[in-house]
Amino acid sequence: MTPERSRLARLPIALALGLGLACTMTAQAQDNYPSKPITVISSQGVGGGVDAFLRAIGTGLAARLGHGFVVEAKPGANGLLATNGCANAKPDGYTFCLVNTQFVLLPNLLTRPTYDPIADFEPVSHLVTASLALAVQKDVPAKTMPQLIAYSKANPGKLNYISLGAANPVDLGLEIMMRQHGVNWTAIPYKGAADSTLAFLSGDVQLMYITSLNVMAATSNGSGTMLFVTGEKRLPKLPVPTLHEIGMPNPALGGIWFGLIAPRGTPKPIREKLAREIAEVLKQPAMVQRANETGYELVGNGPDQFGSFLLTQRDQAGVALAGKPKIN
Repeated sequence: MTPERSRLARLPIALALGLGLACTMTAQAQDNYPSKPITVISSQGVGGGVDAFLRAIGTGLAARLGHGFVVEAKPGANGLLATNGCANAKPDGYTFCLVNTQFVLLPNLLTRPTYDPIADFEPVSHLVTASLALAVQKDVPAKTMPQLIAYSKANPGKLNYISLGAANPVDLGLEIMMRQHGVNWTAIPYKGAADSTLAFLSGDVQLMYITSLNVMAATSNGSGTMLFVTGEKRLPKLPVPTLHEIGMPNPALGGIWFGLIAPRGTPKPIREKLAREIAEVLKQPAMVQRANETGYELVGNGPDQFGSFLLTQRDQAGVALAGKPKIN
């Protein structure tokens, strides 16, 4: 055998050994994961109910994994600040992003979409689905939904509401309500739950439609009245009716989901490991009790299930928002 043929004959063996060594090293790295703090870029403002829930999950993960779980809040711009930060991060398993229903809605509303929710990211876990609630400020003479509708029709344009962005499911839900009941409310933009809660408490806005936990916090001191919650059943220890109970059912008014995604190329074994750890944290009695009291439905599934869910959500959003005016 000539030297050249001998070298070529050894090449497949060398490649196989190299590939095996690389796989072994990758597996070892994933077994040792994490070896440093994990950062989650969140589209939610600091101080809101979801922010607090995410930090509680982070505390549980830190205790199980032995490394910190840092939440970096980047609210605003319809969630683009958070998603762009995630898209541009290194796909090494140390940067993730908390997104919600808006994540799949926004590309359907932009003139020039900046991302594809399926192609540009990797799914990790569907964390929770939160019920929403509508509250009216105490100075408005309406304590029930029928009274609010009657007052709104008698005083067109007088009431305003907290807006979290044109592509936010909260804003889309309010648009559905206005069309359903023939009323007109004015949108006042805010970056997140904390800012909007302060606006409601001060009387700058009269209507607040957001997660039940945030609405409960905003109305607990008598600053307003909760008119209804979404979902099929009432929240424990909270005498607030559902839409079905008040005779105004609307399938389009549901909750809002929150999940964790990763930069494109983040290894699946790492995502699966983190998802398993999240699922264990969500099973803890304190987390279950907190979810029951605040209207959160805990999910905690894995990358495959969340990926399928995102695909379905994207397709449904495309149908639901077809023909809606685009935004720049």
